[in-house]
Amino acid sequence: MTTITIKQRWEWVEAALEVASIVGGILVAAGLWLEGWKGFGAKLVIVGVAIEVFVSGWVLLASRKLQALQERELEVMRLETAQAKQKQADAELQLERLKEHSRQRHIMRAPFLKKLEGRPKPTAVSIVYPRDDGEAYSLAWEIYGLLVEAKWRVDLPVPIKPKGEAPFSDLPLIMSASGSLHGVTVVTKVLSLPSDANTPYEILSDALCDALISGVSGNPDKSLPENVLRVVVGPREPFIR
Repeated sequence: MTTITIKQRWEWVEAALEVASIVGGILVAAGLWLEGWKGFGAKLVIVGVAIEVFVSGWVLLASRKLQALQERELEVMRLETAQAKQKQADAELQLERLKEHSRQRHIMRAPFLKKLEGRPKPTAVSIVYPRDDGEAYSLAWEIYGLLVEAKWRVDLPVPIKPKGEAPFSDLPLIMSASGSLHGVTVVTKVLSLPSDANTPYEILSDALCDALISGVSGNPDKSLPENVLRVVVGPREPFIR
């Protein structure tokens, strides 16, 4: 079933009024032509003028109504266009954020090495990563190369080995190495206070925070020897829309 809009109704009214105006004009013309014929012509003129006066008022009203409806439709179209453009811009921003999130994480070399230069070094550093995470594997080797360049004693990166004993058997593999679920974790025997910025743990954590931008945390592991650090390279943080 076809739906008739208000605009269509007013368009029909305007068309009907135009026809009525033409009829009124014809009556006036006919009345003037028949002027003097038993007073009939004068009556036609009066009727025709009355029709035209009546019609002119309604034509003006119909025109204003149609103009208001057209302006309203135009405003709706402008709003819909603006909303469509905003949705497109939001989608493009989300896509760009997703691309940025999917890129390989990298350490900014210069600020990282500058933070380590001339600072106290740990006895040793180990680096571990989830076996099936290629992106974390690449980042682990990148950290290894920079620590070697900084003259730190560091072991080759290795996959995290599962621990069969409780309570680690029920935990995610990365947590068995005292790592956080996402990002890079610096693990030490006992966490030092933030005010003690000259410990190897604080120095490495600070360097990674500056050079990796985000996703760096710290955890304690009492099984580690004194002055020994473990770097746990976990998966990148999940994408948040």
